Parts: sequence; C-alpha cells; structure tokens
Amino acid sequence: MNFLLIISLLNFEPAGAALAGAIHPSGLHGLWFNPAGLAQNAEFSLRFPSLTTPIGTYPTYNSAFSISEIDRYIYSGDYLTDEEKDLILARIGSGWEVDAKAMTHAEIAFRNFGVGIYGLAGEKAYLPRDLFELALYGNELGRKYSVVELESEVCALLKTTLAYGKDFRLRNTDMSLGLGIHYYRGLIEAKILRSEGYLETDTTQMQVGATADLLTSGGGNGFGFDLGIILPDLPHDLSLSFSITDISPGISWTEDTRVYHLELHGDSINLARIIGEDEVLDSDTAWDESKESYRTHLPTTLRFSLSKPIKTGLLANFLYRQGLRETIWSTTKPYFALSLEYRPAKEVPLRWGLGVGGKEGLVIATGYGLRLGPFSMDFAYQAYRGIFKSSKGGIFSLDLGVNLP
Repeated sequence: MNFLLIISLLNFEPAGAALAGAIHPSGLHGLWFNPAGLAQNAEFSLRFPSLTTPIGTYPTYNSAFSISEIDRYIYSGDYLTDEEKDLILARIGSGWEVDAKAMTHAEIAFRNFGVGIYGLAGEKAYLPRDLFELALYGNELGRKYSVVELESEVCALLKTTLAYGKDFRLRNTDMSLGLGIHYYRGLIEAKILRSEGYLETDTTQMQVGATADLLTSGGGNGFGFDLGIILPDLPHDLSLSFSITDISPGISWTEDTRVYHLELHGDSINLARIIGEDEVLDSDTAWDESKESYRTHLPTTLRFSLSKPIKTGLLANFLYRQGLRETIWSTTKPYFALSLEYRPAKEVPLRWGLGVGGKEGLVIATGYGLRLGPFSMDFAYQAYRGIFKSSKGGIFSLDLGVNLP
C-alpha cells in the first residue's frame, strides 16, 4: 500500500498540507515532516510557492490578549478607562510574550527523490510589566521602574532540502525509510544580549539609566539532516510514522557580525535643566565592535504519529510532537493532537483538529482540500486558545500543487 502520513496541527508548519492526519498519494509532505513519505510519491509532484502567515496584522501568538482585545486596546486609539488599564495589567502578569512568524515554501519530487526550498522569518519578544505600567499610568512619584527582562530576537533564513525514501520489507513487515539532507542559509539575525533600565521620579527631579547590548549578523550557514520511518500495515489497520527532523549543530553566523552597545545615565534631571542649555543626560555612550562567529540552534523535532481508518471516508490521526531545543520556531514543551479527515467525496477532504501543549496551550484547526484531476489545493486555519476574534493568534495557509501518477 502507498501511504504518506501527514502529521497535523503543528504550531508553525506548512499548515494547509499539515492539518489532516491523512493519507495522500504524494510524498511532497515528507520533505518537511518525514522523508520516508517519499517512498510513496507519485511519478511527479510539484507544489507551487505557497505561503503560511499570521492573520492580518495580528501576532502569530501572544500570551495575554485575544484578537478582539488587541483591536480595542492597541489598534483603536480610543481612550482607555482605569478599569481597562487594570484589566490589561492583570492579563499581562509579569510580562507580555509576543511571537510573529511567516513562511513560504515550494517542493518538487520525482519518484522517490524530492527537493524543497523554504523561507522562514520569525520574531519573538518579551516585554516586562513595568513598561506597561509606565505607559498606562505614567511615572508614579517615588517609585522606581526597572526593566531587566526585556527580550527580543529576529531571524530569517532559507532552507534547502534534498530527500529520498525507499520501501523495505523486514521479517514480513512492510516499512518505508527516509533520509533528508539540509543546507541552511542564514539571512539576518539580531537579538538583545542584555538590557537594564530604570526610571525614578520625585517631586523635583528624575533619575534615569539604561544599558543594552544588541548582537546582529548579516549571514551564516549550516547543515542538518532528517531521519524517518513509516510502518503502513500494522495490526488493527494502524499506520505509524516516526521522524526526527532538523538534526543539526545549528547555523554559524559569520558575516558582518557585530555587537552594539548603548549606555546612558541621567541624575537630578529637572525642568530647569531640560529647558536650559545644560546637557540633560550626565553620560550618553554608544559604540559597536565586530564579533567572532556565533551559533544559533535550529528546531530539532521528534514526531510520532498513529493513523487509523474509522470507517469508509473517515480517518483519525494522533500526533505526539517533542521539540528538542528552544528556538524562535520551537519549544521543548510536549504537544499532543488529534485530527480527523472526512471525505464526502474522494476529491474533497474536510479536516478538523484539536491540540494541547506546546507554547500555545490549545490549538483549534480546520481546513479542506480539493482534488481536480492532477491539481490539488489545501487550505487550513489554526487558532490558539480560542477561535476567530476570541483567539490569541493564529495562522492560515494555502497550498497549490500538481501530482502526476
């Protein structure tokens, strides 16, 4: 039997193809999820350049606010009442975590060989509570506002994959094995290494200070590989997929690598000093220097998936995913998902899924596909900790492809 298990409901992957725990004739999905899937590829398969993005101008995920609350508190520009300010601070807790990610990808496969090109961009930030208290209520007299946990990182890279899958039979057990090899080209990377700041005001004057170090690079390189196995004919009509992807020491950033340092301090700042001719700050220092190469991790991920037909046209899939490294694109928190695909007609797969764990905590997904002769389309929508305007972020994806038997 020709099987490809597409493991579903991932935090950030090619969602249009990934939603269903489905069986597909094309092995293109193996280029991302499990290279063993290429053993069941059509004679020729092509996925046109596709895009996976956040919804509108909203973050992919945030730790505090629903999309409707972001509209109200951030985008509307309306005056906030004291009750709304208190609610914002209650939602934030110790700080606000925000993620934004986007990806474009294209794949082509001939028989058991496949090539994929992926462009990924990601950003994550953590803004401490004191910043919001200062912005919402102004600087309270006699209070010292401290910022010591501000975090931010941005990364963009290209990933090129060459993979091969082959069928085997061992002790009366059918299986498919696969190997994928990656080249990573880092485009840009920047992150805050250290940040400290304070602001204190009394009835006559103000003290302020800040120190920050920013690390940037304009290019880097890395290599990695994937390993995968598929057992399509287990007892009780079960099919199993197991893979470890992006096994790599990471990207070595070597081009235009620099550290930028900023330090400022102001003591006894008062109105006379501000409107007078004296310098407001006692010291204001900024410099930068070149830095030796450094390395960032890639999202090495383990995936285990079981798939079973429930009845004609209905397939269920269970997924366990474990990130092995904390990166912009992955977390080490375990993730579990259950997805269903129902085909009222062979050409129209309908998909639903529910996932728990990972950074997002709760993932709700839906999507559909369309098959018109050799042409295929897959659409998916994933929302986190809610749905539509009540969610705390989400992504959508549209994939278009061709499969020739």
